[in-house]
Amino acid sequence: MTPVLRGGVWLWYVPAFRAVSASAIAAEAHSVGASGVIIHEVGAITSTLRWLAVNGRALVGLDVAVAIGSMGKDPWKRHLADPCVEALRAGYRVVLDAESAWDVAGGRDSANRVVDTVLDAVSDARGRVADCAWRKPSSHAGFPIREFGRLCVTRYPQEYLDVSASSGMQADGACAAGMALSRVEYPALGSPASTVLPTVRGYARSTQDACGFALQEPHQLVYTGSRPDKANELRPEVARGLRAAAKIRAAGLATIADYQRSAGLKPDGAIGPKTLGALAL
Repeated sequence: MTPVLRGGVWLWYVPAFRAVSASAIAAEAHSVGASGVIIHEVGAITSTLRWLAVNGRALVGLDVAVAIGSMGKDPWKRHLADPCVEALRAGYRVVLDAESAWDVAGGRDSANRVVDTVLDAVSDARGRVADCAWRKPSSHAGFPIREFGRLCVTRYPQEYLDVSASSGMQADGACAAGMALSRVEYPALGSPASTVLPTVRGYARSTQDACGFALQEPHQLVYTGSRPDKANELRPEVARGLRAAAKIRAAGLATIADYQRSAGLKPDGAIGPKTLGALAL
């Protein structure tokens, strides 16, 4: 299976939620070893395409894709299908970020209309469009996984499990647990486990979890957030974990413990001060 997006880490930004420069996006992406960036717009794509036309040169060395957030089943054509066609015709690959807007009566019929409209307009659309459901099927029963599967050959479920009220963090290992369940549940809805790849938080996660999961899942989408006060924020803990994973992988090693052995450290698999120091982080 060839993913819609080239392998590696992709950082996902929503410039309209909080101003962020293309040069800052590029610098952050390069610093964590990302292979691409996703630029997101809700219910449209024209502003994103204009932004990329003006700022695209600053993203040199990075793959670029666009994401379209759903405004719901009404009006599905203007807010999702038509923007998808516009982006494909402009030469971009597309991620459909259609979350709980589809958990409504008629949502599945509207999803089929989106797929039919896109496929009728762009003959090679299948293979250039992915989707991004809210977690695994059993926790998001309304999402039209089977319907969008006619168009989307890669599925990037959001492995966003609950954040602890006391720590403000998602539990270490939660992303891995979520992905294991997603890969069990998607095949029953027509998508092989090999086509299911993770979308994870670029915030509310520890360095340990970010590093370990990036080693386990080298191709993942990292969403940088959309809260008005924290939009487009890649937390330092997550950035450090992604940089550590990139360095470990560049050394030809598969796990944190493998790196620790090579560096003469206790191979406990923990990203502590000695391991970070050895990694120059």
